[in-house]
Amino acid sequence: MLTKQHKILIGLCLGIVCIICFILLATKDNASKETTSPPVTFKQNETVQAPQQSKQKDTAENGPVLVDVKGAVKNPGVYEMPHNARVVDAIKKAGNFTDQAAKDTVNLAQRVQDEMVIIIAKEGEEPVGIISQADGSTTTGSETEVVDINSADQTELETLPGIGPSKAEAIIQYREENGSFATPEALMEVTGIGEKSFESLKDAITAH
Repeated sequence: MLTKQHKILIGLCLGIVCIICFILLATKDNASKETTSPPVTFKQNETVQAPQQSKQKDTAENGPVLVDVKGAVKNPGVYEMPHNARVVDAIKKAGNFTDQAAKDTVNLAQRVQDEMVIIIAKEGEEPVGIISQADGSTTTGSETEVVDINSADQTELETLPGIGPSKAEAIIQYREENGSFATPEALMEVTGIGEKSFESLKDAITAH
């Protein structure tokens, strides 16, 4: 016969065994979960979107410009011109010179600018010239560098306002026959160059 003490002892032993078994099963289950869990993967974004670059060109320099042509032209007005146009192109767009135009009062080779005002004087009028709104300056005659009439060749002389091929040849011939010009004013001794012509180019020449 089992005594009461024996029954209690057996019960305690069974309880301890059950607890141990439960702990072992729980530990094994956790270990199994750790070994069977799928690895964590990180998906990399393979495409990196670069910032879009603008393909639009700056039109401030390359776009059309507006030029106001006034005075002795057939059709005065405001005209739209390409950015690389010259004063001569603007005058042609305005119908060209009138018969009374003083053609030597502006530099026909000057490049136009936006808001430029080109004023063609009539013969006998005080020339106004070209007003460039970009810098507010007013110019008359040639906008080229100052030309030394004692050393300039045919091409350089023809850049002067009112000096065409024939007058350029006359200047060179005068130098060959009479020597260098003593002063810029001596240019008026050349056939075809009078006081009026000299006034339109005096600021563009020197005599060294």
